[in-house]
Order: sequence, then C-alpha cells, then structure tokens
Amino acid sequence: MKLLIVGKLEGQIGAASAIALKSGAEVLQASTINVALDILRSGSGVDVVFFDVKENINEFMESLDAERIKITVYACGVETNAKLAVNAIKAGAKDYIPMPPDAELIGEVFIQISLARHTLVFKDEKMVKMIAQVDQFAKSEASIMITGESGTGKEVIARHIHANSKRKSNR
Repeated sequence: MKLLIVGKLEGQIGAASAIALKSGAEVLQASTINVALDILRSGSGVDVVFFDVKENINEFMESLDAERIKITVYACGVETNAKLAVNAIKAGAKDYIPMPPDAELIGEVFIQISLARHTLVFKDEKMVKMIAQVDQFAKSEASIMITGESGTGKEVIARHIHANSKRKSNR
C-alpha cells in the first residue's frame, strides 16, 4: 500500500515518514496540492492520502472531485484543533486523525494503516480451503506463479502471500 502525505514535512510528521519508510511502508510526500495531484494523476498506485489540516483541504477535495479522482483522504495534524477537523470532514475527508506528538508513534500509525489495507475478507468455504493452501505456500521459499482471469484477485492473493512470507521485510 502506498501512502501519500500532503503538506509540509516539518517536525513530527516528517520524522514519522522517515520511520515508516524504514519500516517498509511506502510513503510519498507532496508539499503542495498541485504536486499531490500530479502524483495521483501519474498512476503511482497511491491507496490513501493523509492531508495536513494546515493546508487548504477544501481546494484539494474540490480538485479531486473536478478530476474525478476517487481516493480515501484522511485529515491529520499533530495538534487537536476541532475547527480544522470539522472543516476537513465537511470538505470530504473520511476522518480526522490527531497525530500524537511523538514521531515514532506517528510512524507506527502510518505502518498500521498500510498493513490494515491488505486484510482478506471472505466467507465462502472454497475460499477458506484455498487460503489455507495459500498460507502453506507462503511459508515456503519457493517462487509462486499466480494465474487466472482478469479481476479474480491475483494481486490480492500475491499481497497476502507476501505479507505471510519470510520475505515480508524485504519490500
């Protein structure tokens, strides 16, 4: 999963990004809204945006809407400011996440959000059996080739295998 942080990487958020990167999370940073939009237009595979509430979130959300870019945006800040949080949610942010004033804790938040996006959800008995096999394959050192029709979840299974393999720290 790729995280895009929009805003000035000062203080704790900048240090947190460095921690998240060292831990294997994929983090991109845009200091301005225009740079963020360029990154999103480029097809870089960004999954979620963390938007610093000190920046103009209204302009960013309007730009996303105008360009029909659909992506989850979380507003964040290292200060708890109810007015900025409410404004961000009214503008279209999914939620406001007050960041702890500790760079290591912020880095952990980024990592956990990155990991949470790759959770498999299934109910079908055939899927239960298939995932049990996939989990066995993930423990091996063998290379695995996944085939199937377009849209059947090959990439989802590949991410699951990687997340459960011995190679998961070698991103």
